[in-house]
Amino acid sequence: MIIDANTIQPDSTFEADVCIVGSGPAGLTLAREFANQPLDVIVLESGGFTSNRALKKLNEGTTDGDAYPNPRWGRQRQFGGTPHRWGIHINNSVGNGARYAPLDAIDFEKREYVPYSGWPITREEMDPYYERAQEHVGIGPYEYGTAYWEKPGFKPLDFGTGSLVSSMFQFGSKDVWTKHHDDVTQKANNIRVITNASAVEVETDDGGENVTGVRALNHTQQTVRVRATYVILAVGCIESARLLLLS
Repeated sequence: MIIDANTIQPDSTFEADVCIVGSGPAGLTLAREFANQPLDVIVLESGGFTSNRALKKLNEGTTDGDAYPNPRWGRQRQFGGTPHRWGIHINNSVGNGARYAPLDAIDFEKREYVPYSGWPITREEMDPYYERAQEHVGIGPYEYGTAYWEKPGFKPLDFGTGSLVSSMFQFGSKDVWTKHHDDVTQKANNIRVITNASAVEVETDDGGENVTGVRALNHTQQTVRVRATYVILAVGCIESARLLLLS
């Protein structure tokens, strides 16, 4: 079910078991996992199903240090998320998409020469979830070692025994996120998608210890609330941090 926040009564409140903020790859993947399960799920999306340039101002930000694209243009507030802006051309039949690869084992490890490095989990612990996510992406097998893909005329570069190694990417179409989402928006009997609702606050109980829901604004600044037992922030590293700082 699709609900347009611009057309509902001001100060409307919705109840759900799970509220997913964001409908990009992370949010859609989770929504698909919850589809037709015994849970009432709401997906909040800042944009609609078409591009709205007026929403670009919500992406404004400044960067410091190394050159980095302006946050205004690198992301998309639209159902399906930033994949709408993916520009890697795969082939004429698939169109544009992205390169996929898991993090390497060393990315999870503490390294003295990398400040703040070290995760409380390992790559090995992540592998089952990577493999599951790979199915949602709709690409090949969860194999990123060069030996698996090697064949005559297609061999890894020989870098000797140095620190350079050959590694693999897999390429996937953006359409799995931007076009093929009827399983969430139309067919899932337990999911409501609320579009044109920009989350501005994660609400908590009086003690500030338990999350109770999300407050959002439509495009005319009218409030929409979702009361939920569980809230999942799936709006990327920039907007997740902004939303938590606002709350």
